[in-house]
Amino acid sequence: MIYKKSGNFYVIGLSDSEKIIESIQKFLKEENLNSGFFWAIGGVRNPHIGVFDPLKGDFNKTVIKGIYEVVSFHGNTSVNPDNDNNESFIHAHISIALKDFSVVGGHLFDSEVAVAFEMIFLPTKFPIIREFDPTFRVMLWSYV
Repeated sequence: MIYKKSGNFYVIGLSDSEKIIESIQKFLKEENLNSGFFWAIGGVRNPHIGVFDPLKGDFNKTVIKGIYEVVSFHGNTSVNPDNDNNESFIHAHISIALKDFSVVGGHLFDSEVAVAFEMIFLPTKFPIIREFDPTFRVMLWSYV
């Protein structure tokens, strides 16, 4: 991972085989950040994605084996006060192009980079706090 601050945002580059979510966590710790927004393009290998089912209060998950072009990747990071290891909560969505030019996507749980991954991170000037919502059984913003 390489990154550099440019004004009020960061330019981040991930290399082949780096784990995306793990790399974002590492970047946040190194820069002492916890809340912000990100966007990226690039390639992924074996993305682990899911779609939230509010009736179950859980995700339908799958791993899509192979290497894919990222059509869209975006999300946010926030503070999870219940997290004992002091890691930020990463909420990431991804859309990937399949070989037949169709697109699939959902919540990204993790993936390796395939070739390269180019990301912009814009930190907030205040912490965004998440708390567990018992109605939907999911972590939601409670303080902005």
